[in-house]
Amino acid sequence: MGFFSWKTQDTNESISNIFSDRGPLDCKMVCPVTRQEYPEREYEGYGVFDGTDFYELLARINSLEHESDPRGAGIALYFQHEETNTLDKIKLPILVSLSYQGDYSNLAPLKDCEYQGYFYP
Repeated sequence: MGFFSWKTQDTNESISNIFSDRGPLDCKMVCPVTRQEYPEREYEGYGVFDGTDFYELLARINSLEHESDPRGAGIALYFQHEETNTLDKIKLPILVSLSYQGDYSNLAPLKDCEYQGYFYP
């Protein structure tokens, strides 16, 4: 399995992982429903922020947490909507720099990191 990552929605920086030459980017995932924050200083490249999986949170906030495989359901939901350019139609976790304290409603849309948080030129 390869790495995967996104760009922060406040600074558009790649969320690099601990294995990259850049080292990890301090960031946090935020639940858009409860505003609970999941700070991460040592992102490993697999979607887990402070012990919480991005795709499991995605499943939970889109009422798929009761599926037999919530993470799998979150992955399917994410990529189905990404493929059709309709990510704006579902609730997504928020990914921002660790120091961000602003309004979450004014952020850029969530974007995948084309370098997977590791394979930088």
